[in-house]
Amino acid sequence: MLKILDKKTFKEIPKKEQDIFIQQGAEQQQEMFSAEESHQGLTWKDYIPEIKQHCEDKYNGEDGKESFIYLVNETDSFEYKGKTHSKNETYWREGDYIDWETDFMTKEQLQDYAESC
Repeated sequence: MLKILDKKTFKEIPKKEQDIFIQQGAEQQQEMFSAEESHQGLTWKDYIPEIKQHCEDKYNGEDGKESFIYLVNETDSFEYKGKTHSKNETYWREGDYIDWETDFMTKEQLQDYAESC
């Protein structure tokens, strides 16, 4: 289950977090285009300016809840081999990667939802 702790545009999140989003995006971009001849020899660092601009444009807060980046707390617990394991993590997540219908439901609500489908 997610709980929103904060909401910011890309430019408002801490610089360290911006750098993480940019590096992940640049690495994905390099991997996606690595087979194309025109991209041969490029490293993920070559994609930084394009990815930075993309993040600034996409997460500017101008297009509703999906155009923000959220500080979320994710909690979960589950049984595995007779032991209860729990998860309690806080991190930044892009608004378009949040399932606004189900990510905020408790386990019981999710189970009821799944059974109703």
